[in-house]
Amino acid sequence: HPANLPRVTSEMVRKVTPRLFVPGTMCGFRRSLHKQMMHTALVNIEGVRTQEAARWYLGKRVCWVHKGLRTKRGVKGKESKVRATWGRVMRIHGNSGIVRCKFSPNLPAHAIGSRIRVYMFPWNPKNTPACAKVQGEAPKARKLKPAPARIGGKKKAAGGSKKKAAPKKK
Repeated sequence: HPANLPRVTSEMVRKVTPRLFVPGTMCGFRRSLHKQMMHTALVNIEGVRTQEAARWYLGKRVCWVHKGLRTKRGVKGKESKVRATWGRVMRIHGNSGIVRCKFSPNLPAHAIGSRIRVYMFPWNPKNTPACAKVQGEAPKARKLKPAPARIGGKKKAAGGSKKKAAPKKK
């Protein structure tokens, strides 16, 4: 009988609804000794501490949700100050599970230390190490170019395109 069933509340729905993203933190920008590359952000994903764990996130979408100064028309014509900057996980950075992400437009410097959402889509089975072992995929060997023929320690001219020098006159 429907009267005996518990009434569904918003708290119950929140507990059941799965989260579609993993939280992360924007650590900074990729950098060298003297300069930093603002087009590549470094993101530390919660629970990821190794390269193998970070490999699953390659190609996943990332989002930086922030508030702007003024209201703008957003989803379905509603006005809101909330904005989102989207990007993608490009590659692994180092050995501790940090990943490099590219955003469009680039993240500002005040985003350092803020929360980043790393979404679980798109899903690519090739990035999961377990699936690669099951499918029996082996890393593809690189094709090497044949070494050029050498005469007397110098490379041989290809196709004889060099003109021969005229004999010296005495």
